[in-house]
Amino acid sequence: MAVNALGDIGDERAAESVISMLSDDDDDIRRAAVSVIAKMQSKNAIAPLLQLLGDESEKVRSASVEAISCYPMDDVLFGKLLKMLNSGSPVLRRSAAEVMERIGDDRAVEELEALLLDDDPAVKQASVFALAKIEHIKVGSIPVMLLGSEDPVLRKSAAIVLGELKDKRAVEPLSITLNDENIWVRYHSALALGNIGDKRAIKNLVQGLDDPIGAVRLACVKALGGIKDSGCEERLLGLVDDEDEDVRKTLAEVLSKFSCDRNRDAISKLLKDSSWKVREAAVLSGGKLLPPLDNTVIEPLITDSNQFVREAAKEVLSGN
Repeated sequence: MAVNALGDIGDERAAESVISMLSDDDDDIRRAAVSVIAKMQSKNAIAPLLQLLGDESEKVRSASVEAISCYPMDDVLFGKLLKMLNSGSPVLRRSAAEVMERIGDDRAVEELEALLLDDDPAVKQASVFALAKIEHIKVGSIPVMLLGSEDPVLRKSAAIVLGELKDKRAVEPLSITLNDENIWVRYHSALALGNIGDKRAIKNLVQGLDDPIGAVRLACVKALGGIKDSGCEERLLGLVDDEDEDVRKTLAEVLSKFSCDRNRDAISKLLKDSSWKVREAAVLSGGKLLPPLDNTVIEPLITDSNQFVREAAKEVLSGN
């Protein structure tokens, strides 16, 4: 592409040509120009890049966030970003918060804390992520505190970021939010506990397998698979007939992480599941067992009615 070639040239004339493409009508050209200008670090591009933080295209906006984050954060540029945190546009507020997350500058804490009360859920979530990055550098606890917020968006966002940070201080509060009234708070609390991988969470995650919402049960299955404690196998095996096919699919993926005959029997049963997604996951999981499932169990799937299942069976058999 021409824009990439201009980036390879690297002088100011080439930079001006790339900058002109930042206002192109085509989303893909704008995004490509943003990516190239980030490498060139032209100061003349800062103003148009700041404008693109409010672009209607998500991919252009995200590329602009990354590009701005690559620039040396002098007082002038930081001041402009700080003003954007108070913009009348929620898209600009969100983008500015996302830049603050990447640079981790604690001068923005006061403005970011104010955005925790923003009317826009995406702005609130971006602010939680930014504050978590800044506080993590300082070994802070803002996300843990936000798990107790009355706002479900803040609780959900806090759970997500605590999982990413793998902060073991959050195990007990996340175990509490596993019972939250909000589905997605429960879902992300389970995933976060799985990422943290602390065995103190096992009892609560096992209880979460009884959640009435399939997505939450799925998250608990995935989390328990990440912790890999043999004490929860019995309860996991009880989900082999779960009404939600995505739960059964996740179960098939997780069972390969445990080694016992009952798990092998469960995977063999899931190979006959009515859902092709479950059968595909069971085939691939069976191939990962040590030792793998016997070829005679996998071979019937070569003629399965679904192409993805057939391809998975061939892949496993060729590797056995």
